[in-house]
Amino acid sequence: MRKNIKKLLAAAFAAAMVLTSAPVAGTTGTAYSVTAEAKSSTTIYVGGIVRIYVKNSYGSAMKSSLYSVSNKRIVSVKKSGNYFKVKGKHSGNATVTLKSYGRKYTFKIKVKKDYRRNVSVLTDKEAFRDGSYFCQVKNKNNFPVRIWIKYTNGELDDVYAGGKASFYHVLKHRPKSIKVERDHTIYTNTPKVTISNARYSQENNGSIRILFDASTSSTKPITRAEYLFLVKYADGSLDIVKSDSYTVESGMEADGSVDGGKVISGVSPLVGEVRCFK
Repeated sequence: MRKNIKKLLAAAFAAAMVLTSAPVAGTTGTAYSVTAEAKSSTTIYVGGIVRIYVKNSYGSAMKSSLYSVSNKRIVSVKKSGNYFKVKGKHSGNATVTLKSYGRKYTFKIKVKKDYRRNVSVLTDKEAFRDGSYFCQVKNKNNFPVRIWIKYTNGELDDVYAGGKASFYHVLKHRPKSIKVERDHTIYTNTPKVTISNARYSQENNGSIRILFDASTSSTKPITRAEYLFLVKYADGSLDIVKSDSYTVESGMEADGSVDGGKVISGVSPLVGEVRCFK
């Protein structure tokens, strides 16, 4: 399980790269020969990023400078070496012009509004002992979404993710399909909840008791905060415990079952889904 959790985190990073990348754009100038793969126009999605650059006949990015951006509301441009990263901010069209060795090169960028591409639910391949699955939820949009998860046994589950939210969640069963929709019932920026002073005791009957404190600096009315605890055994394997208390306060408790034949070496607290309705 430990290796699978690491694979999940690696997959999360890889998926983020996929969600924020797009085809490489090239140059429309004629001073240098341009390969067929270079494009003078491309389409990205809100939150997505495309690299543009002036490319010589050897395929190398030449030194250039940003000359103009036709609509800064649609895209933002940031230089990175000889490349420029163009990020979609709002749906629409924008033209970015680079200047290299006295010549101008124009790139047409079309930004589409497809928020579903900016939401991911990355699930571990191996289940815990109780048949549940560990996953990471990411919403890269600036607005909240509601994620409907359909399991292979036909059951439905739903998760709320605020704008720019990234958190861990436990699925009851293996997921079959996922549907994402915009949500207007929760705050755009979900308040941050933290866990502190977590301590545990392993019982002889194969159970674990975890005491912890939860806090937030937000004054918004938090209606749900999910608390997860990764239990690490001495042999390196992992288990999961969820708290049945969803308030945000000190002196909280989580109880769960563990492998009574193994010795627990540590417990790592994770804050999961946080709901803050308007």
